[in-house]
Amino acid sequence: MPRIMIAFLFVVLSAAAGSAGQYWVAYEGNDLPENVGQTRVTSYGGGVRSFEDGALVLDTRASTGICDWYEMPLTGVPTGPDEFFVLEWRMRVDQLIGHQDSAISVQAAGGWVAVFQVNPDVVQSAYAPQLNAPLSPNDFHTFRVVSPDMRAYTLSVDGVYAFAGSFFDGLLPGECVAWGDGVQGGASLSRWDFVRFGVVPEPTTAPVLLVILSLGALARTRGS
Repeated sequence: MPRIMIAFLFVVLSAAAGSAGQYWVAYEGNDLPENVGQTRVTSYGGGVRSFEDGALVLDTRASTGICDWYEMPLTGVPTGPDEFFVLEWRMRVDQLIGHQDSAISVQAAGGWVAVFQVNPDVVQSAYAPQLNAPLSPNDFHTFRVVSPDMRAYTLSVDGVYAFAGSFFDGLLPGECVAWGDGVQGGASLSRWDFVRFGVVPEPTTAPVLLVILSLGALARTRGS
């Protein structure tokens, strides 16, 4: 099986007015990530990068040994019942060599981590692949992860609920977010329109339902 290279994300911090614990980070795909505060991590020299229609094009098809990802530590997590961690990104995968390659992850204190793999026709949890949702190939899709506690989450695709799952324990220390070519053993051509994350007040889309689904998924995972 390809070895997932856990990595972490990115960009410029903007504190939300009225709450020191709330913030929002946004990469908009209009500059190289390392030029706007991210750390680039590569193997085998990294991929070929360009820009097209306002998106970063990341091409690692030259070798399945290439990894090319971007990282920045988290600067905060939800601390109250009215705060939520939100991670959202818009992308498409045009070509995949191997079983998986493009990925995004969020890692909380204590090694709790959620990793999402995006293929041309499916998005899935890297550590619970039975949690997945189909994608229409050749289309951009907008993904949104919402977590009340960095232990459970829900994922929506293009504004529609996809699945609920749990963070997994026991991986690398630190608090980070990551995106890009995250797997050694695969290769891909992907386009990243934006990647954004932060701690925000109550999400605008069905917050109560999201929390109930998240906590239910966590309980089922712990009980299995």
